[in-house]
Amino acid sequence: TPANRRLARFLLKVTGRGKTGGKTRSSKAGVQFPVGRVHRLLRKGHYAERVGAGAPVYLAAVLEYLTAEILELAGNAARDNKKSRSNTPSSKTRGRLGPTACSNTGTASSKLPS
Repeated sequence: TPANRRLARFLLKVTGRGKTGGKTRSSKAGVQFPVGRVHRLLRKGHYAERVGAGAPVYLAAVLEYLTAEILELAGNAARDNKKSRSNTPSSKTRGRLGPTACSNTGTASSKLPS
């Protein structure tokens, strides 16, 4: 419609990007971490008088790499922990209530000292 075309021309003139919006710095750099937010935090944190354009990109990439490494190690540990644990219902109950709870000779309360 003519109104949409006028809006598109106006947005293109004002922002230089049109209706679709621009490409984020994270997508330009090929990282998942937010480059714009890292840049803002570097500026607001008073780490330096000026922050270059490449610094937040580099820091976002480093943070993404470290996060991926930690998540991989945590996933491996969780997988190994799951393998070593017994999965039978009796072992689950025994782990919660103690060794005498699942015995066939009596209840757990009868095994308690008087």
